Amino acid sequence: MGRKMYKVLRPFNHNVVLCTKDNKECILIGKGIGFGIKSGDSIINVNNIEKEFFLVDNYNREKFQNLSNIVDENIIGITEEAIASISKKLHKELNEKIHITLPDHIGFALKRLESGIEIKNVLLHEIKFLYKGEFEAAQEVWETINNGLNVNLPEDEIGFIAMHIHASINNQDVSKSSIDTSIISDMITFIEENINIDLNKESLEYCRMLTHLRFALERSRNKINIKNILIESIKENYKETYDLASKLADMVYKDYNVKFPEGEIGYLTIHIQNILSSKNT
Repeated sequence: MGRKMYKVLRPFNHNVVLCTKDNKECILIGKGIGFGIKSGDSIINVNNIEKEFFLVDNYNREKFQNLSNIVDENIIGITEEAIASISKKLHKELNEKIHITLPDHIGFALKRLESGIEIKNVLLHEIKFLYKGEFEAAQEVWETINNGLNVNLPEDEIGFIAMHIHASINNQDVSKSSIDTSIISDMITFIEENINIDLNKESLEYCRMLTHLRFALERSRNKINIKNILIESIKENYKETYDLASKLADMVYKDYNVKFPEGEIGYLTIHIQNILSSKNT
């Protein structure tokens, strides 16, 4: 990495240090780089630095400073180690907001745990399927937090952490990523209630439908209208199922202001019909 000098602002643990370099704040991660140092020291030997994150945005830098004053430094330190691991595992650069949102979330999760308050993640299965890479990375973060801080965060937290990772990769707010998962969950509930079937969430048909719903939402938001050359045949051969898919689309438009075009409704009809057919075989 060459010979650089970092001025220490504060160490968070033995492996994570907040520094300045060329008047820019950065977070350094590396084995033992924080051992025995204090604010005002310089880090000249960079051989042990494995990752550096710069906080470029003034707002994010201020938020991180405020967060570091209210969240235990051990939580910030181990979360920053986890963020470096996420970036390495997924081979992706993460939006710098994750340095605020993830330690903030972990801090609150640990407070809830201490108070005996448990929040169930009703979308855990959907998140695990829709965001496989993020979920696997989140599982490692969850294990790192539990082992490193000697706590026992519930498995539901893996899903919440995965949404933070997904949002960071896609430069979204966590609320935006979470709302998509909520829409999909509401759609699944609507289908189950209207066909009077508890869907087998391990089935191939269910997994295919989840995938379609995820990308259908993206296409609809981006005004991408895919052509469905079989639409008239679908309407004719699967009239009841098409009517159900149309009602589902109306619900999504009414509740979330996302409008599915006719072609998407046709493909959704096929997915629902496949589930119905699999139940009859």
